[in-house]
Amino acid sequence: MSNQGLVHILKTAYYVFLDTLFPCRCYGCGVYDTFLCDSCFKLLPRRSPVTTFFESSTPPGLDSLTSALFFRAPIVSALIHDFKFRGIETLLIPLTQTLIEAVEHTPLPLPHIITAVPLHPRRLRDRGYNQSALIATTLALKLNTPVTITSYAPLLRRIRYTPPQSKSPHREARLQALIGAFALQDHLLTLKGQVIWLIDDVATTNTTLEECARILKKAGAKEVHGLVIAH
Repeated sequence: MSNQGLVHILKTAYYVFLDTLFPCRCYGCGVYDTFLCDSCFKLLPRRSPVTTFFESSTPPGLDSLTSALFFRAPIVSALIHDFKFRGIETLLIPLTQTLIEAVEHTPLPLPHIITAVPLHPRRLRDRGYNQSALIATTLALKLNTPVTITSYAPLLRRIRYTPPQSKSPHREARLQALIGAFALQDHLLTLKGQVIWLIDDVATTNTTLEECARILKKAGAKEVHGLVIAH
């Protein structure tokens, strides 16, 4: 078993133990036996419009950004934080569902490939999973019902460890820190003509998404559209 898998199992066991002592309650209303009840799911603060198209960003950056929820809403930031750092996997489905609903209300071109912002191997070992990849794979499965229209593929790798972007308040500092942090997977030679959906959990200044999009465009991608749960 890999170290990554062992870390994930140990963390899951730890939080199962905590949930046994402190049963799960809805983040919104506090009702027991669910982290997010149907009523509170419907009340999550959706963004409108959900998509912003960037005319001036082509060719190097994102063509658009789609976000489902307002990150500053306390319930949204709490849900994403605990999904991301506590590994509460039952939050994956409702969070991804908000993104699916957002996609249904925007004229995004269907993707050839869905991919995710990668984690550095060190952070992946520590956390045990990449939350953005979980969202991306779930989104791909939902889009492929009932016929296959796209696929998930890990197109990028993170080759340089950087501090969390939330610790850099200035956009220019974030961009500088990310230069050279990402690369295309070794086996990929070209993405010529491909439309790609690039998934992350949260966007603040869009710097991570833009740097990843730049790498994908350099490899020949026709369009790169960023999609996040919250912004």
